[in-house]
Amino acid sequence: MPAIMTMLADHAARQLLDFSQKLDINLLDNVVNCLYHGEGAQQRMAQEVLTHLKEHPDAWTRVDTILEFSQNMNTKYYGLQILENVIKTRWKILPRNQCEGIKKYVVGLIIKTSSDPTCVEKEKVYIGKLNMILVQVSFYLIIIIFTITDFEEYPEHRTNFFLLLQAVNSHCFPAFLAIPPAQFKLVLDSIIWAFKHTMRNVADTGLQILFTLLQNVAQEEAAAQSFYQTYFCDILQHIFSVVTDTSHTAGLTMHASILAYMFNLVEEGKISTPLNPGNPVNNQMFIQEYVANLLKSAFPHLQDAQVKLFVTGLFSLNQDIPAFKEHLRDFLVQIKEFAGEDTSDLFLEERETALRQAQEEKHKLQMSVPGILNPHEIPEEMCD
Repeated sequence: MPAIMTMLADHAARQLLDFSQKLDINLLDNVVNCLYHGEGAQQRMAQEVLTHLKEHPDAWTRVDTILEFSQNMNTKYYGLQILENVIKTRWKILPRNQCEGIKKYVVGLIIKTSSDPTCVEKEKVYIGKLNMILVQVSFYLIIIIFTITDFEEYPEHRTNFFLLLQAVNSHCFPAFLAIPPAQFKLVLDSIIWAFKHTMRNVADTGLQILFTLLQNVAQEEAAAQSFYQTYFCDILQHIFSVVTDTSHTAGLTMHASILAYMFNLVEEGKISTPLNPGNPVNNQMFIQEYVANLLKSAFPHLQDAQVKLFVTGLFSLNQDIPAFKEHLRDFLVQIKEFAGEDTSDLFLEERETALRQAQEEKHKLQMSVPGILNPHEIPEEMCD
């Protein structure tokens, strides 16, 4: 019997480790079943075969096939373990194209498994476990990418990194909250790094991720209060630092949306935990004082009356985004005029929108007059 088991193990190993052939899902399912339901020698054989496969340098290329075609949940979990193993043990020595391939695959997998409501409801337990493993894999990826990658030197890595972060944030947020606090802090730091970046596309992505994060947190009652107590004031401080930074004026609409949302949370009592545990006063009073001190420290030339009026407006206008944005802009104009700086950049978004609309109107007019546009510039539906 031991000799037969050895032969079976050798056969299974050869079949599963032959990467020139299509993966035999039935054979893999059988080996996994032996591990979970076999006895003695069968389990040892299965463990040996599965360990060899998981440690193979190209094993991650089998994950897609395993997750798509296996009907065995334990086999699917094994596929995710392969992915986790290659990231934890081989990431730093993998070729860059393979690293990028894995990141794109994880993003696609998160979106795919969470976007179909029928699938989510039908396989709720599996999807929950799948998302938890994917989040663990994702955050291990996030940690090592953020700590070892020079985003300035490798902008394509930066793009894929934030795509990964967006996918986790948007599609499996409950699992997002289950990661250890130190890892969550690193993720938040990466979001802050993004929205403070001088490249507009990076800053815009960071702001979008932050806004989605804040909205998701508000839906998770069990975790929300702890999040607010730990991070709310820090986030507020960092947002104000970019609002008042002249290199970030193009993001004023998104800044206004995020700040209005945050001040509305405070005003409506959605934050029940004391934001200042050392002196648990009313949260609205505390935030009014906190923001006023923040601004007076950064801009000592401002009069107390100016600061008080501005802070009051942050609360009274937080349900009217256009008015809130104008309130922010008026305050920024005061700051820049005192410093003798040009204020025209504060209207950059409006100018860009006006120019885009003018270009669109011009294009429509040109399309209505035969012969002005080249045929390839005319949409297909208008060529009939």
